[in-house]
Amino acid sequence: MFYLLGLGILCIAFLFIIGLYNLDFKYLFMISAPAEKITAAVIIIGILNCIISILFFFGVGYLREAVKAFMEKKIFQLKTVLYFKRSGIYLSSCATLGFISRSLAIIYLRVDNNGSGFGLGYSSLLIFMLICGLCFILISHVLKESVALKEENDLTI
Repeated sequence: MFYLLGLGILCIAFLFIIGLYNLDFKYLFMISAPAEKITAAVIIIGILNCIISILFFFGVGYLREAVKAFMEKKIFQLKTVLYFKRSGIYLSSCATLGFISRSLAIIYLRVDNNGSGFGLGYSSLLIFMLICGLCFILISHVLKESVALKEENDLTI
């Protein structure tokens, strides 16, 4: 999944570079915020959707590193705490920006609620991502306390 997300980010970067070369970003905005004509709202929604993709990529990347640390039995280290915290921050930010982007799309682009608006599937995905991000932040705090207790225990021996 991490590598597929990376490929998606490269495709977005490729479309952005083509847009810079032609000074025409309509293809990038048609992918990220479909609309008949490009307005300021479409540009803002398109930029937000690109940022969301990048934040999700980094969130999954840090989660991948945290899982590697768990697999190598390096649970009680500050690196693992940092990986969980950063993953949580990126995923929570991604979900928050997703809500903002979708709200702007509903308000300014008059996106319907049937399939592409705040449908049950999309809202559930964003809420799940927000909950996962907050849980990862909570896990990082618990692991940070565990690391401090372990170091204190090692010093008393």
